[in-house]
Amino acid sequence: MKRKNYISILLLILSLSVFANAQYSRLSVTGIGHLQLQSGDSRASEGSGYGGVAQFNYDIGKRFRLNFAVGSDMMNLTQSDVLDEWQWDYWEDTYIDFLPGATVEIVNQTLRYDSNDSLFSARFSPDQNLKELTLGIGTDYSMSLSGKFSGVIGVQLGISKFKRELRMEEHWIKRFDLDSTVAGLDYEYEYDLLHFAPSKQGSKIFAAPQFGLNYQLSNSLALTAAGQYLVYFDRGSVEWLENLFGISDDGERWFPLKNKLRVGVGLTFSY
Repeated sequence: MKRKNYISILLLILSLSVFANAQYSRLSVTGIGHLQLQSGDSRASEGSGYGGVAQFNYDIGKRFRLNFAVGSDMMNLTQSDVLDEWQWDYWEDTYIDFLPGATVEIVNQTLRYDSNDSLFSARFSPDQNLKELTLGIGTDYSMSLSGKFSGVIGVQLGISKFKRELRMEEHWIKRFDLDSTVAGLDYEYEYDLLHFAPSKQGSKIFAAPQFGLNYQLSNSLALTAAGQYLVYFDRGSVEWLENLFGISDDGERWFPLKNKLRVGVGLTFSY
């Protein structure tokens, strides 16, 4: 309920800012390339990646701006129990059954297989990526600092459209023992396999406090350093809003993050 109130207050501030400061107008565009890190509790033990954001800013006063941002992110995740979570039918019901003596529980835990006769062995390396397309709208406040420097603080509310991808890299060894009585007649044949699991997709609503530091290069161009902390809401907190936008519970089920940090640099063009 508190988060619902926060969102309502944010929307009210945006509306009041538009009507109270409609006489000012100036457009600027900010392009940022950033690094990102997961923060706080997560299903993954590690998560890092990169991305970019294009933000369109519209002055609604001497200090306030409305902004609309489009972002694209890619994050690599390290998660020890990803195979247990994924519910990959081919892996659990077909592939593991093909390996004599193997069980889903043991292979998922150890990520290895050794045949009973020791002729075959395998090492499994799941590789997981999270891709996001983010859309955000918000407001920020700019302040003069020293010389050509200025600062910006603000907040955004947005939607993330995500796709979680999993691929399995396998390294197999087959051993040949042609004659155990003669040295040098045994050898190993190594080969690699690559499998792709069905992706997991959905949408999540987030809020993002943000800050920036600008260095004015000219009247129309500034060097910008920026940071943004994205907080993804649980479905129970914003179910009314997810229902409004037709967002299913797939986001709650499959999205692996609670929070993440973006930090990057770029340029701001003013018109």
